[in-house]
Amino acid sequence: MQLFVLGVNYTTAPLAVRERVGIVESELTGFLQSAMASGQLKGVIVVSTCNRTELYGQAEDISAVERWWVHGSGLENLSDYVYCHCGEQVVEHLMQVACGLDSLVLGEPQILGQLKAAFSIAQQAEVTTPVLERLFQHSFSAAKRVRTETAVGACPVSVAFTAVRLSQKMFSNLEATTVLVIGAGDTAQLVARHLKQYGVGRLIIANRTLAHAQVLAEKVAGEAISLTDLPVCLPAANIIVTATGSREPIISRAMVEQAHALRDHDDPTLMVDLAVPRDISAAVADCKSVYLYTVDDLQQVIQESKKSRKQAALAAQALIHEEKDKFHAWYRSLHVSDVISDYRGQVLEVRDVLVAEALSALKNGQLAEHVVETLGHRLVNKVMHTPSVRLREAARDGRHELVSYASELLGVDKKDRIL
Repeated sequence: MQLFVLGVNYTTAPLAVRERVGIVESELTGFLQSAMASGQLKGVIVVSTCNRTELYGQAEDISAVERWWVHGSGLENLSDYVYCHCGEQVVEHLMQVACGLDSLVLGEPQILGQLKAAFSIAQQAEVTTPVLERLFQHSFSAAKRVRTETAVGACPVSVAFTAVRLSQKMFSNLEATTVLVIGAGDTAQLVARHLKQYGVGRLIIANRTLAHAQVLAEKVAGEAISLTDLPVCLPAANIIVTATGSREPIISRAMVEQAHALRDHDDPTLMVDLAVPRDISAAVADCKSVYLYTVDDLQQVIQESKKSRKQAALAAQALIHEEKDKFHAWYRSLHVSDVISDYRGQVLEVRDVLVAEALSALKNGQLAEHVVETLGHRLVNKVMHTPSVRLREAARDGRHELVSYASELLGVDKKDRIL
């Protein structure tokens, strides 16, 4: 049974591919159940964010799992973008992801919460294994150490923060802007908090569920609207940031053109789409005075903060290796535990048979002393028989290292041995 991860991320697949294989949280349990129903997996945990979709699992045939995923995605060329890691590589990869070292924004903290949410959903769906659970727990520990023992988490970086930085570059005076944030999830909350911190003039929160928008709006001293009210607010918005879990675009080209027709000015509109799948139709980029950015377009902005964090990333990598070694020590012990358990089971089985025979002999009137001596003698012979045969075979075949290992394993002191 192999430990593996299959995935696509922002470095291997364009947004058009990632949004096709992305899984919104409400659909994740169903996907996990379908994965297990394929019969290819012993266990699976799926992580799906705007920048990556990854399947962590245990399986006999990883190629069969990939074929199942490709077929289900409807993308015949998905394999061209998929990466696969096995064994020790999985451990290091997940720890790097958890620590934000594999993120679009180096060191961003949001991914850890997303991993924990994915782990929790898999546990609730009862599709994990002890190995997968231990792997994720070790990764969480690695992320905690990196956050507290290195400077990776020293600056407020995330895709959400990068969107705000982009707003600052386009609008020198954020106090004079009206910002529309569409969504009320984790990313939208980060965007709204950063915008509030940098003093935007008017902040509007839009969400399909008005109550959720109201909760967030109250936290950031903003206004709350439902998605049905978007046409009313779009004309006033200088900056629009979207981060929902919608499967279909929320803002179309027609909506934007209609909103601009109602304006009495020709000022630019910055639109930042942080969602995967996209919330804003790609055709909106062709609208006059609109500057549309997706998560893939944020690369250049992000590179500026990346340089100053690389040194901290080196220190983080050293901690990751420590945590990886701890996991592997546990993982290697699993096979030994199985061997010990199996051997103990064999010995107990022999004991049960011999004890039953001894009790029967006592009931038939045999002397207790004789029964106990016979029991002890037969128990020693039974337990030692197979190891003795194997050792003699090893000696006969010249496998002296096995004899040496057996001596160490059985605690036989050489000085007490008669040669």
